[in-house]
Amino acid sequence: LATMMRHIYPRLRCFAFEPPGCVYDEALCNFSESFITSFVRHDDIVPRLAPANADALRDEFFELLARVKIPKFKLFRDIRDIVNDDDLSRRNLAVLRATESTPRDTQYYQQLLKFRNERTEKDISNRSTSTKLYIPGKIIHLCDVNGDGSFYIPYWATRCEFNEIILSERMISDHSASPLVDILKNIRLDELYDSTKNHSMKFQNQFELIQDDNSHDQRRVVCFSTRQCGRNFVLSSIVTIAILLSFLVNNGCEFFYREAVVSRNGEKRNDPSIRIGFYGYEPLRCAAEGGCKGNNTVLEGARVCAPFPPAFEADGYMKASRAFSFVTMCLGCVSLVMSWFSTCLEFKVKAWRGLSIILLFTTASQGLVFLIFRTDLCTTSRNPLESTLPISAHCSVSVDGVIAACAGVCWFVAAAGACLMARKVGRTKANSL
Repeated sequence: LATMMRHIYPRLRCFAFEPPGCVYDEALCNFSESFITSFVRHDDIVPRLAPANADALRDEFFELLARVKIPKFKLFRDIRDIVNDDDLSRRNLAVLRATESTPRDTQYYQQLLKFRNERTEKDISNRSTSTKLYIPGKIIHLCDVNGDGSFYIPYWATRCEFNEIILSERMISDHSASPLVDILKNIRLDELYDSTKNHSMKFQNQFELIQDDNSHDQRRVVCFSTRQCGRNFVLSSIVTIAILLSFLVNNGCEFFYREAVVSRNGEKRNDPSIRIGFYGYEPLRCAAEGGCKGNNTVLEGARVCAPFPPAFEADGYMKASRAFSFVTMCLGCVSLVMSWFSTCLEFKVKAWRGLSIILLFTTASQGLVFLIFRTDLCTTSRNPLESTLPISAHCSVSVDGVIAACAGVCWFVAAAGACLMARKVGRTKANSL
């Protein structure tokens, strides 16, 4: 738009913040230098997005695969560990061949050569019609000196400095307008000029900036990248199994098996036995195909879960069991999220202790759901559906009760595992000091 309006407003100036890297050709870039200024923040990928850069990244990736001298599954296991720059160089020497030592007789390399030749022929045929595109106008590159976003140095950059895509954890986050506004507001040009004793700042290579010798890789969230990834994965799997079991218990209708003796008109008879859960029960049906006929009708479970009838009113123990089941689900979801994040983030001692406390509370809450055995349905009382009939009831654990016990064991094992991880991380920190 600025280029189109330039002939109408000769004094027009345009400031482009983090523009894409495929806007103008070289001639138009030279023309726009007099009225367009582009700002690029550190590793921002958008100003580096251009067809030629994408092709170069693809070729480098294929070439790097050819240099790998260990099995790929071992390489994937090694690259998950976060290391500093010195360890990274040593690891690269251990897993990569030198470029000149790359074997040329492998099937992969032959396919790579064939692909390159095809791409070269296509590029030659399209060279007359294709145009290389760049960032418009003059370019101010904001370099993050400390690597933490606390101090940026601006300098006049050339278009050639953005001819490759830099892969880093901040390549996406650097493309954000809000932080860029704050960065530009906080830059003190007078201090920068005094420190360099001139008004021009040039860097031969932005990656040669002085950094702390003990600096580490600043990646934060990388799936299965922690040093204790294996143990954390086992812990997360146990938590996942536990919450699935708790979910089945909460929504089932076979927590306990109820047997009762009903007193009617002075006569006692066995009440049909049913299975009952937190929010429903398993109704009965006639076992005979012809329906219920006669006094000797045999009843069996209908294998479906039905809600309690309107006449049923839950007592305090039933409500408490429901509440503890709900609390178990809520705490379990929190534990599930934290445990899986532990495979991506290096948890500190406080985080592991917090997770272990949550898991212990979850274990206690899961155990307290067995208060349902103190409900009126399982004691000598009156029939909750026919209040005039006194009954003597007895309850025994059914399928969902066994599942609840297994869930409690899983929650306890997970809590113990989180406690051990907190202890292990604490020892590692103490040894490092």
